Amino acid sequence: MRGVVRGSRGEWIRGFSENLGICISAKAELRAVLRGLRMTRALGLSKVWLQADSMVIVGLLRGEGVWNQIHRPLILQCKELIAHST
Repeated sequence: MRGVVRGSRGEWIRGFSENLGICISAKAELRAVLRGLRMTRALGLSKVWLQADSMVIVGLLRGEGVWNQIHRPLILQCKELIAHST
């Protein structure tokens, strides 16, 4: 998984990469979102635009679709960070 935090003008602020081994794409996407949200919080960024290339994950974070119970903890953690950043 990997991600990048960019400024309002597109400048690079910080990035991350991690080898998750073998896992399904939904878990990798959720872990990347969670790590990115935690990173922006640690950097003290108050306005964040989250972009993900998985419409399934975007839908789950918006409250659409049915959660797989395996992913429930990751989704809840992401949602909590999103709720506290607005």
